This record gives sequence, structure tokens and C-alpha cells, in this order.
Amino acid sequence: MLNPPKLKRFGIKNLQVINKDIFEADVRGKFDLITLDMKDSDKILERLYKNLNNKGWIATYSPHIEQVKSVNAAMINLGLSDIKTVENIIRDWKVDDFTHPIPSGIMHTGFMVFGRKC
Repeated sequence: MLNPPKLKRFGIKNLQVINKDIFEADVRGKFDLITLDMKDSDKILERLYKNLNNKGWIATYSPHIEQVKSVNAAMINLGLSDIKTVENIIRDWKVDDFTHPIPSGIMHTGFMVFGRKC
């Protein structure tokens, strides 16, 4: 995980990293983007909605499709638009004379759900 001093090297100036229990955190301010990588992120979306700027985005990550369904429903209930779910699959590749994915049934997958406040 990148810490705030390392993030400054990328030229990011207006950033707040909250690395604690978001259900107990006192979140202040308005943001263009809120990201969540946690269990039960659907249960905090309504509270964080007030911290999202108009046209701002919420992005969540989950390794479980059942949580994706809950997040999607919560975003719809909040009236978010442009809701989109994408799956991230990581697989190893062999790059040589013949480039191809390494045959394996073991892959890591995860899902990201995006929604926009309009």
C-alpha cells in the first residue's frame, strides 16, 4: 500500500487516506472519488454519499460476486448513475519465441464496481 508521502511523488495534492475502520471514522469534506476495498462496503455507501461531490465517483473492490450484487443494489438505491462492474483476472504469461498464457486453472479474480453521483 502506498502511504501519503509516496503518493505525493505522483503529484497528488488533495488526497485523504483513511486507513481505519470506516464505520467508526469521522469522514469530513467532499471528494471527487471515494474508493473502498473492504467487506460489506455496500453498508457504508449511504453514509459516504454526503461526502461525494456532484459528478464524483465511488469505486469498490471485492473478490466475491455476492458483495458485488449488494454494492450494485446500494448504488441503484442511492440514485448513482453510470454503474459498471468489471472483473479483473490475473494470469501469468510466458513471453518467448511463442508468447502465450501459462496454462493453469488457478487464477486470481476480483470485481470492481463504479458508480457516479449526478
